[in-house]
Amino acid sequence: MKKILIVGATGFIGKKVADYLIQQQEFDVIRYTRRPHQGFFSCELGDSAWQEMVKSCVAIINCSGVGLAKIKQQRNANETIARQLVESLPDIGKKYRLLHLSTVKAFNVHHYADARQDTGTHAGRSRQPATATAGHWRVVFDRG
Repeated sequence: MKKILIVGATGFIGKKVADYLIQQQEFDVIRYTRRPHQGFFSCELGDSAWQEMVKSCVAIINCSGVGLAKIKQQRNANETIARQLVESLPDIGKKYRLLHLSTVKAFNVHHYADARQDTGTHAGRSRQPATATAGHWRVVFDRG
């Protein structure tokens, strides 16, 4: 059975994604968390156990993130987490299927003042500006 690694599997989004995929019974779902929990894979990003696990997976779904911080701190922390995840992937010539999901607070449901900017509001869109990081990243849309 093909393995899918879910990073942040104890969080609001990660738990739902993991539960859904487990229910489908099409994949061996590996739930990753920073702190050891029974039934979860836990190690440091980038260590040998992490690298071996990542090599064996057909896809990685990143649901990790910080949702209980001030907007600016949250944005910085979440960008750092995503960058560390990508940088921890072993360079073995493998193309990774990496799906990054945002945190539950991306749409600023509590309407914190520092998230409001003069960008107007658009139904179905975040009030926070998108961030992009330049580098050796490439997005591949897999239609199959």
